[in-house]
Amino acid sequence: MSKEEEPVSVEEVRETDPTEKHGNPGSVSQPEPTRWSRLWSSICTRYHNLEETLADLFGLNDSKYQWAIDEYFQQEEEKEHKKKLRAARREQKQREEDGEYTTIEQGGKDTAVDGLAPVLQVKRSNL
Repeated sequence: MSKEEEPVSVEEVRETDPTEKHGNPGSVSQPEPTRWSRLWSSICTRYHNLEETLADLFGLNDSKYQWAIDEYFQQEEEKEHKKKLRAARREQKQREEDGEYTTIEQGGKDTAVDGLAPVLQVKRSNL
């Protein structure tokens, strides 16, 4: 190699590389946004926010069949509650049969929950 053909350093290439200023070689740099373009962008953003707020307000983002889903879960919850009540009644009846407790029914249908009257359990030793 002669003195005229010395190798070029990477730093020198970077300084003269036109792609580094604009990113990719095929890309065109974005011009500075004008006042009108910023105003239009602001209007579009606010319109979008208003649109979302109104959709939420009128329930347009809700599920079409949400009422059916809610009703299903409510029925399942009621079934589970009734199962627990029946199990508690069975356990109470078993204790009565074993002679452990005496049951005193209170009230009637007016005070009943789910068709079951409230019950007061008293240990036989206390009677």
